[in-house]
Amino acid sequence: MILLLSGNRSFSSLLTTILGIATPLFLLSCQFSEATKPHLLSETSPPSDFQLVIGEGGGFVGRWNGYIVDSTGTVFSWSGVTPGQNAKQTMVLARPQFDKLWQTIVKARFFDIDTTESGNITLTMQVTAGGMVHRASWAKPAEIRQRLAPVHVLYDSCRAIMSRGK
Repeated sequence: MILLLSGNRSFSSLLTTILGIATPLFLLSCQFSEATKPHLLSETSPPSDFQLVIGEGGGFVGRWNGYIVDSTGTVFSWSGVTPGQNAKQTMVLARPQFDKLWQTIVKARFFDIDTTESGNITLTMQVTAGGMVHRASWAKPAEIRQRLAPVHVLYDSCRAIMSRGK
């Protein structure tokens, strides 16, 4: 059947047209994203669309808890089945802490971290910035003394900044 369709001139012409339009659009979108990233990462303050969502959960009950930091530095704690559920404002980060939070994310090269693991208890971190959304998830280590992955070190650093921002 495919051989019959590929022999059809109108099908071949249509396929060529679709690929001719889709390929440049795809390449342009990739180029925009990569061109935006270096500029974004050189900023010392969070961009206007910044949002950080961190949390942990899963397990038998499927409950999650964590924090959201919005573009103004306002921190919300949340608890539920999905991020943001039952959110309550807990504090507003002072400008130096808010900038430090962003710089910690940038220096850790969070947008280059590629992990989507899960475990009995899963930790997750999602950052929205400069029109990009990047998410990482990983299994919570069973042992406290276990060498932590760089993304876990970043997660702990972000939580520490938020707790000192009170």
